[in-house]
Amino acid sequence: MNKEKWERHYKDLGIDSSRICCDGIFDDGEWKNVNKKILFIMKEVNNWEGGDLKTLFENGPKYQMWHTISRWAGGILNNFPKFEDIDKWSAKKGKYQENSLN
Repeated sequence: MNKEKWERHYKDLGIDSSRICCDGIFDDGEWKNVNKKILFIMKEVNNWEGGDLKTLFENGPKYQMWHTISRWAGGILNNFPKFEDIDKWSAKKGKYQENSLN
């Protein structure tokens, strides 16, 4: 269902459509080229005001839950390397975004 259909659905239910939280693939080109694809299905957004989760993550994860999801994705995609082998600098410089797909 596209965003416009969701907005109509919310309106029909009497819910403010600005509370819709968009999500999805961060980089369509990269998604198509990777062998392992991971989908995290989250229960709720904890009263987040709404918007596009992609913009929320422009500078990496902001909340503990997203740091955890990023670690899980990074582990899955990299065969769970030993902690000592992780390049912490590159992780801080944007690898979280690549690994935090929902």
